[in-house]
Amino acid sequence: MAAVASANDGGDWRTAMPIVHAAVDHLLSQRDITLSWKGRAISARSGPYRIAVASVSSSDTRK
Repeated sequence: MAAVASANDGGDWRTAMPIVHAAVDHLLSQRDITLSWKGRAISARSGPYRIAVASVSSSDTRK
């Protein structure tokens, strides 16, 4: 896992958030991740959310 911000760069994680949001949107569109908040699945980024790796089914042929 890579750090979004570190003490070496002042710890300003907010400047990295557009890149993080773009990555989340891409992974979500590819169905590689799922999003949730307070235990409920959500279909798009909105407010706070949790990211999880999508479960792989036996019918998934992507590699």
